[in-house]
Amino acid sequence: MKVHSQIDTKRDMTGEIRIDCEPAQLQVVAERLINLCYELEHRLDYQFPSYHTMTELDKILMVEYWTKYDGFLNEVMKPQNTVTGNFSEWFIKHATEPELIRRARQLLVARHWISVNQDVKDHAEEAGNKFRQSVKQR
Repeated sequence: MKVHSQIDTKRDMTGEIRIDCEPAQLQVVAERLINLCYELEHRLDYQFPSYHTMTELDKILMVEYWTKYDGFLNEVMKPQNTVTGNFSEWFIKHATEPELIRRARQLLVARHWISVNQDVKDHAEEAGNKFRQSVKQR
């Protein structure tokens, strides 16, 4: 995954990337997600995990998003990656909805602000075409 180089033109005075979209809740998550992706891409000690489907990418982004913005590590995990808190309770009360993160990623890809591996993109298009064909046949 890579953040498009033209995204720098969308920075505000604080250096944060700002985008326009509706509803406002999607805009907030999309802005946070693009800033997170940019930060991860430019962090020297970070190597983005491999993914083979959009679903895998969404799960990676969810964990990264929850860690940075929703307190996942502080509330649920110890530094040794052992569960200490109640994940279900944290998820219900604090986690940003997975579907909202997925839609924000979808928006960013559709607007070409982030790019994904070509084979993953091809696989997603093929799956979408198969779904549309199955719906037409009914």
